[in-house]
Amino acid sequence: MTNAAHVVDELQNVAGFTALLRTMRRVVKRLGFAYVPGPKPNIAADAAGTAKFREEYMMKKVPNRDHHRNPRTPEVFLDESYVNEHHVASRSWVPADRIRYATSGKGRRFCFVAGVLTRKNVGLRGTWVEGSFKF
Repeated sequence: MTNAAHVVDELQNVAGFTALLRTMRRVVKRLGFAYVPGPKPNIAADAAGTAKFREEYMMKKVPNRDHHRNPRTPEVFLDESYVNEHHVASRSWVPADRIRYATSGKGRRFCFVAGVLTRKNVGLRGTWVEGSFKF
């Protein structure tokens, strides 16, 4: 749903006012807003330092493999999920003279990491870390 569609829905839900989507788009353009795409970095263009770190990391993993390429010692890969405080959709209505994104690193980042791997008898057990959920 586009941002203009959100405004139309909000007007209907809060004020009981029905507006057409194309009318809302016209109005926000007249108010000086433009619907612009945000910058899209090339994800394949890693910095030299990042590529070097990845290569060194992979070389450290090789000694832990047997002749079938299975890990000798269990390996745990943490999946970190996050959301940035000032995250916006890929396209947004903004004043035409405004820059859409703040500089990188602005605002808080909320991370979610809460996993643990333990041995139980001859097997492994994965659970959530007790008390790791913060609201």
